[in-house]
Amino acid sequence: MYQNIMKSKCDLERRVIENALSIAAMSPAEAGHKLMKEEGYLAISAGESLHLLRCRKVDLTLRKVNSCYDQLPVKMGNESLFLAPRSRILTTTGKEVICEGRLPVMYKLGQQWFRAMPGLIEGPATQILKPHTALTWQYVSPESLAVAGIYSERDTKKL
Repeated sequence: MYQNIMKSKCDLERRVIENALSIAAMSPAEAGHKLMKEEGYLAISAGESLHLLRCRKVDLTLRKVNSCYDQLPVKMGNESLFLAPRSRILTTTGKEVICEGRLPVMYKLGQQWFRAMPGLIEGPATQILKPHTALTWQYVSPESLAVAGIYSERDTKKL
């Protein structure tokens, strides 16, 4: 049973890696985030290899804009940049989107969510997506194995 569980876990991890490798060609930042399970990584596809690069952290300030963007408008010194969602990789361009009150662009800064309206205002906490698989297996201790066996006490002493 243990081997089946470990094999299933290994197969699942392999599928996650294969999925991330497929994503790498289209979105290096998203693939880096998916593979490393933390922000700030790029996965650069080069032929049949994949290079994982960790970006260095820099100090940023929020930038006030009159539009809404899929990426968070920021400044690094005097330079206007955008911070990509999830991966937190800096980019020079942002995708302008419609400012929609019912389905706003949202960013998580620290522990708080913010809505772009186009200025940032506090937003409600979002629902966290989780797998729906319920654990049904329970361990049952084989207590009788510890006190009984196939040999009697007399047979054991003879050995």
